[in-house]
Amino acid sequence: MKRNSTLLIIMRIKCLFLISFWIWLRVFSACANEDFQKPILPTIVWTELGGEAVLPCAVSIPSGDKINMVLWFKDFTGIPIYSFDARGVDMSNGIHMAISDLEKRCFFSPSGPKGGHLKIQKINKGDAGSYKCRVDFLNSPTQLYKVNLTFADQPSMPIIFPTSSLEVESVAGPYREGDSLDLTCSVNTGNPTPQLTWWIENDQLTHAFVKEYDSKISSRLIMNSLPRSYNGKLLECRVNVSGISRILSETIHLNVYVKPIAVSVLSGNNFINDGDSTKFVCECFGSNPPAVVSWLLDREPIRSSAITAMHVGTTTTSMLTIRVDPSLNGKWLFCRCENLEFPQYYLEDKKLLQVHYKPIVQILTRPKYNFNKVREGDNVSLECSVNANPTVNVIRWFHDGKIVETVNNKSIYNLKDVSLYSEGDYECEASNKEGQSRSSKLTMNVLHAPFCQEGFKKQSIIATLHETIILQCEIESGMINRHVQFFWTLNNTRGVQNVVNGEIQSAGKVSILKYTPESEEDFGVLACWAQNDIGPQKIPCYFYVTLAHKPERLKNCVTNNSIQGLKISCEPGFDGGLQQYFVLEVRLANNSKVDIANDVIDQLNDEATATESKTIEPLLKQCKENPVFDIFSLQIGIPYIFILYAINLKGKSEPVVLSQEMKSSSTANVVVSSEISAAQDMVTIPTIYIAILALIILIASLVIMTAIILACRTNNVMRHENANNERNNFRIAYSI
Repeated sequence: MKRNSTLLIIMRIKCLFLISFWIWLRVFSACANEDFQKPILPTIVWTELGGEAVLPCAVSIPSGDKINMVLWFKDFTGIPIYSFDARGVDMSNGIHMAISDLEKRCFFSPSGPKGGHLKIQKINKGDAGSYKCRVDFLNSPTQLYKVNLTFADQPSMPIIFPTSSLEVESVAGPYREGDSLDLTCSVNTGNPTPQLTWWIENDQLTHAFVKEYDSKISSRLIMNSLPRSYNGKLLECRVNVSGISRILSETIHLNVYVKPIAVSVLSGNNFINDGDSTKFVCECFGSNPPAVVSWLLDREPIRSSAITAMHVGTTTTSMLTIRVDPSLNGKWLFCRCENLEFPQYYLEDKKLLQVHYKPIVQILTRPKYNFNKVREGDNVSLECSVNANPTVNVIRWFHDGKIVETVNNKSIYNLKDVSLYSEGDYECEASNKEGQSRSSKLTMNVLHAPFCQEGFKKQSIIATLHETIILQCEIESGMINRHVQFFWTLNNTRGVQNVVNGEIQSAGKVSILKYTPESEEDFGVLACWAQNDIGPQKIPCYFYVTLAHKPERLKNCVTNNSIQGLKISCEPGFDGGLQQYFVLEVRLANNSKVDIANDVIDQLNDEATATESKTIEPLLKQCKENPVFDIFSLQIGIPYIFILYAINLKGKSEPVVLSQEMKSSSTANVVVSSEISAAQDMVTIPTIYIAILALIILIASLVIMTAIILACRTNNVMRHENANNERNNFRIAYSI
């Protein structure tokens, strides 16, 4: 009940406002009738059913004035269809009023970006017509505006086609970047006339011009140089009709062949190791159609089955797998990217291959010459040629397997004044962080003058007069065994002279001299000299030929007294160059030791005569090849003299005289030699018989000595067929 009363009050107020508004309008219209009769150029606004229309009323408020009221009229009706009343209030608080259904579909805005305007929504057929906008000011004259609201004609769908060809369906092209583009967009004309525009994505193109003929309108798009950025883009022809909100359009894809714009070689590590299987990736960007990727090594194509390629859009990825070896170090790996639609055009990227590997070593001569023809005294330089990455840090030089020099990075090894000691195998070894390697062997043979072989440098020969000796001289001349000449010299008291008492036979590296000394002057130093193409022998082979003489005195004789008897041991002296034997004589020591010793010396030197001899026949005599004697038949308590000496064909040595008295022993006198008893009786012989006895003893001694020597020789030395061979049995040659 209360709500109905409120609505009744509102309706009454509204009726009163309309009655008062109508009375004011009639009075005002009578006053301004002349202004409404003036012709006003209308503004045409196009619209469509169900759409929206904005009717402009460009209110221009004079300075110092304000709007009182705005009235909108349609066609020729005198009653406004819409009013805006701002009398006595601010513009923002003005009263809006519309007749019939326009109240919900329209609204007037006195200001804004588009100026004063009346917006009508949900246009129907009855909304079309001529609209007038009347603006009353507080002080200024009234302003009038006229707007014709008209329904626009719907155009046909646009069609895009090459200017010189048929309709394009979905893709235009292919074109090459830089080529010209000429396309036409056509649509049936309507009312109002449609506007045709070209768009790439959301960017409008300005390279078109419009041509209208008959019932159609066309827009021709011409581009002299097609940019690569248009590849794959949507080209759109839009049809804009004033008053129609929906924009008609036709789109096509542009297929533009474009060159590659970038290429890049990718690899995991800057350094790669020898023997590794390494992958390299090359990416090529921006090519349509997909780029063809090829690999080159120092500009030479790599043809390998281990190359794969993959295409994604305008990007091509190629993978190369290679097994790394030292030969690749320092070479450039190229990746070439090219579009076959653009001959002679390609892009490249390169990567320097840095391979780490242990040294590759080779030994060379500097300057280069035949290492087998090095002459003695030459200076030779060896070079250790090293190929390594990283750089070597140690180089070692070897001669016959032994280290002769170690350096950090010196690759030259100098051999100065080459000699025979320089011959042999040479190697060099280099090391770096990857390992070490040794070169093959380089053998150096030194061409040299002859020299004596080992064992033939110095020899000593003992000879007798008229004895023929054979001297063999062997030399070493290296690789030069031909054209070797020998000659012999003798150096004696008369100086150096050629050998005359000999026969020389030479062949190859051996020379044999058969030499017979005829006098003492023929003894001395014989020298064997040789000469080849390199030069003469510097130091000859020496043969010291010495005349044979008596043996030397025995040395370091010692006695050893035991129950069994007495043992005497000595060291032999020099044999005088002939076979020597050792003799022991046992005598009684009744006389003074000095007298007996002198007698023995006189006897051994053959200086005593038969009448002057004072010697006593020895109790015992032994002859042996070694100076070791065992004596068992000696009496206890009797002093003895032991005389020892050496003997050869040249005579006897000086004697060694020892004295010894046998000590008491339970078994010392078990056996008594009969020779000793006979000797004791001989001491009492009258003096008158001494001279006769001495002569007999002397003759007997010589006979016995000769017999002993012959007996010794019979037991220990084989007889030779001739006298020369017999004397050679007593000769001993010492090599020095």
